[in-house]
Amino acid sequence: MSSPKLITFAQRLDEARKAARLGPERKVPSKADLARETGRANSSVGAWFSGEVEPSLADIAKLGDYLGVSLLWLAFGRGKMREGRPPTPAAALLPVDKLPEVIQVARAGSPRRRAKPG
Repeated sequence: MSSPKLITFAQRLDEARKAARLGPERKVPSKADLARETGRANSSVGAWFSGEVEPSLADIAKLGDYLGVSLLWLAFGRGKMREGRPPTPAAALLPVDKLPEVIQVARAGSPRRRAKPG
């Protein structure tokens, strides 16, 4: 279901929101639902969708858990939006104090793709 050219965080967030079907009614969550889930103001969530600003990684983890999408896909556009199984909450996978390391590794790319010195 993931589109190959979702470059920006705002585009990935919009796709994840539209793809999510939550609750017994299987409804698409509103931006207000996302604001409530993250504890942020509606105006902050609107700024995420417009691309004016990106949320913190902690907020991206909350969004990923709520929408049922991969943290790496939502934050960095890497991997698949969903892995075909219920996602493990990001908070259970990674202590918050390790997030800066994850960001650094994700931005640097896979060690296999880096050029070898020499």
